[in-house]
Amino acid sequence: MQTEEVENIRDCSWDHRRRCKIILVAYLVSILVSGLALPLKHYNWAIWPWKNTWFIFSFASNVLTKIEVYGQLEYGKEIQIDMKKWFAAPVGFETARYNEIPYQYFYIKKLADYVCQQYNEEAVAGQRLNRVSVWIAVWNQWSNGRKTRVALPEAQKKGVVEYQKMGIYECSIGNNIL
Repeated sequence: MQTEEVENIRDCSWDHRRRCKIILVAYLVSILVSGLALPLKHYNWAIWPWKNTWFIFSFASNVLTKIEVYGQLEYGKEIQIDMKKWFAAPVGFETARYNEIPYQYFYIKKLADYVCQQYNEEAVAGQRLNRVSVWIAVWNQWSNGRKTRVALPEAQKKGVVEYQKMGIYECSIGNNIL
């Protein structure tokens, strides 16, 4: 009697086996493609959830970076914009999402548009942004242990930070009407 039950459990239709194999192959391909995306610098190939776990195999250089955004108000005053209020949740070790975007025009422009929209929704008349400029602070990692983006003020004191301008972006008219 027991052998009959075991045989019935093992009986599986050909269609069911084919579906299981397809799911297994798709699963393995997603892991393989996501794993190759980082070394090949094609980050958009990575598939969730695998793209969120490959940072442990990072090919990081000894250079650290941090995005800084400055805005010009309607009356001309320049201000540094605090990004933490919109990007509070960390996505990696001591970093927020806005620091993890690719440094390409399309993504920097989207970040600038987002900053304009969010800032101008909260601002009162006369205090809205006309334009934002996006800069990347770059500094070398010190050899005496792991330093992170938190070390930027220390690097600024030492004068070893280089700033690269990624662009100046006008805030759209629709954002200024709010």
